[in-house]
Amino acid sequence: MPKDSRAKYSRRAVVAGLSGLAAAALTGAGGIAYAAPPRTRYDIKTPQGRAALDLYREAVDKMQGLPESNPLSWNFQANIHAHAYDKAQAAAIFDGAPDGQKQLALGPNGDGIGGIWWTCSHGHANLDGSEADSYAAHFTSWHRLYVWHFERVCEAVLGKPFALPYWNYLDLTQLKLPAAVLSPKVRVKGKLVDNALFFPDRRPDFVNNGLRAVRADPSSTDILALDTMRTKGFFDLSTSNGSFRQGFVTALDGTPHGSVHVRVGTDDGHGMGAFESAARDPIFWMHHANIDRLWESWRNPGTDGSSIKDPKAPKASNWLNKSFTFAGTDGQASVKMARDALSLPGLGYRYDRLQPVGLIAFAAPNAEQTVVKVTTLTETAEGAGATVAQGNAPVIVQLNPAVPADQVKTLARDAGNQFWLVIDVETARNPNSLFEVLVKVNRRGVAVDEPVQTFNLFNAGMHKRHDMSYATAWQVDISDLVRTGRMDLAKTVEVTIKPVAGDASGIVRIKHVRIEAQ
Repeated sequence: MPKDSRAKYSRRAVVAGLSGLAAAALTGAGGIAYAAPPRTRYDIKTPQGRAALDLYREAVDKMQGLPESNPLSWNFQANIHAHAYDKAQAAAIFDGAPDGQKQLALGPNGDGIGGIWWTCSHGHANLDGSEADSYAAHFTSWHRLYVWHFERVCEAVLGKPFALPYWNYLDLTQLKLPAAVLSPKVRVKGKLVDNALFFPDRRPDFVNNGLRAVRADPSSTDILALDTMRTKGFFDLSTSNGSFRQGFVTALDGTPHGSVHVRVGTDDGHGMGAFESAARDPIFWMHHANIDRLWESWRNPGTDGSSIKDPKAPKASNWLNKSFTFAGTDGQASVKMARDALSLPGLGYRYDRLQPVGLIAFAAPNAEQTVVKVTTLTETAEGAGATVAQGNAPVIVQLNPAVPADQVKTLARDAGNQFWLVIDVETARNPNSLFEVLVKVNRRGVAVDEPVQTFNLFNAGMHKRHDMSYATAWQVDISDLVRTGRMDLAKTVEVTIKPVAGDASGIVRIKHVRIEAQ
């Protein structure tokens, strides 16, 4: 059992550290310290970010010294995201611990139902009917509040103000993490000591080389994120053919979020590559601080912290009123609602800088129930699904025209239309692989393969817990390729799906590929 048994710091000593915050903060429900002025989360490459990294290492070291049953401990906090224990193993962690700690983690009956362990939120973000109250629509809100509570726990064990630094991998100079996170030893005050930010279960290629740069473009690495940041609406929209069009919350969950998880985690799905162990890697929290920053960048809020892109009542009332429970700095339950995640000033933190997004025409608030009309222009032949082969050889599919050429031209001339490449995928488990998608385009009279997006199947790990197969649709906006004439949808289009790292052989099926006009 991956349990840290060190006990260098007693719970009494840790909680007593909160007294050091009293002069600068007011204490709210759950023992959380609300400080003024707001904490600032800095980029890890800045001097302030490096100073925060030192404090983070100190906090992690202290949290790892607490027993796992303690809500302020490293593993307890990680287990809120997910864990690999069965019921008996989880219950054994609380032998001799106060009943309240077990009930907080595992629920009133100690069986995991109603507790806060394994309550992470991932998946499609549809907001229609039963989906309105599901965790699937709360990837951004749940994780923002999770990271915020974790940050307050770090602050409590340190006994001083603290804000997490973030890892900005959209900056091509930061594809590789600093040695302060990757080395098993670190020099502190002239002495070489164990590095609490080191984690053994990371992909060697990532440790040595960082994320891959596919093209010389800040959005074009393993974590191609430009399309995500251009997404117009917050929630998924239903389409006229019964599928869905990704909103921002689902798109962000996939890329760059899931892609970074898969790329950092090991080939066999440990560390960041698996739900059960992801939050045990200190990279997790700096990664999610950046994911949170990207959400804030997309929101582009006003000075009061509100955004016209946010879900609005009454249509989104179920989303706004969804409640989540975490561990407060007093070790007790701390309850927040999704609406609490819509104001950084209310949470008492900010970012040193947001990610430039550019101007986008976003969906009108409360238009989530609209059904988007789509026209399929090209698609794979019936029954042409392919399974990723042994050795992870690329899968090449041919998309045949599905409508007359003059209709394609008419749609392409309308500047209001978007064109989407949609790939329906099915798998039995997360293959811990990224999938680079390339399309054959005409570049100055020469047919070349153009990388358009990188996808992953990280969310398949959630379904493994329920012995379910996982199906999803990868989507990428190819409007620029169509409008510039580099891709002629009146002719056969060739699409290549190229697995990168991991092992997808025999478990990943490319069911259907199509191009749609919207």
